[in-house]
Amino acid sequence: MKKTYRVHGDFIIKRRKASDCIFTTYKDTQCRELLKADFFDVCGYCGKKMTLLKAKAQIDHFIPQKIAPSEVNNYSNLVYSCSKCNRGKWYHWPTNDITISHNGKEGFVDPATDDFDKHLYRASNGEILPYTSVGEYMISKMRLDIRPIAIIWKVNQLNLKLEKVSKIIETRRSNGQNEFLLELLDMYHEASEELRVLLDKLYLNGEAS
Repeated sequence: MKKTYRVHGDFIIKRRKASDCIFTTYKDTQCRELLKADFFDVCGYCGKKMTLLKAKAQIDHFIPQKIAPSEVNNYSNLVYSCSKCNRGKWYHWPTNDITISHNGKEGFVDPATDDFDKHLYRASNGEILPYTSVGEYMISKMRLDIRPIAIIWKVNQLNLKLEKVSKIIETRRSNGQNEFLLELLDMYHEASEELRVLLDKLYLNGEAS
């Protein structure tokens, strides 16, 4: 059986209480920083790490502004999002009822709730796939099936491995480990870094455009 993952990986996204948020409008820098922290700087919908991209993260209104104008500056209605997911979701709200986000077939699930993981998951190759019809709808609207989601996920996994290798090299050098082994580790790390930079240029710039 192939291993599956959560779309957000190890990050458990939870918004802080709206009463703990001090900002005037959702466009304020303070609001963006709060969301960035609560969402671990990953897109709430596709789970990609925003620091990998050249484009700036956007703030999506889970219930669209035209459906719920009174919720425009409500922190509990805001989602830290990449531009592609934000544009794909946009004003769509099939139920036309601010109290119901989906009808069991169409609609959306708030990524800062436990229910999100019941509708979408990440396959071992990095693709985002649906558990339910609602998951299929979300994938279709945000075009998660035709964007380089898997590649971006793999690049992020590569970055995490590089961080571990860097820590190993640093620890072994401080402990006076064999210089030949350290030289090999340095060569591997340097080659991996070059590969990461190339992948950034080939794929991530295009995704962020």
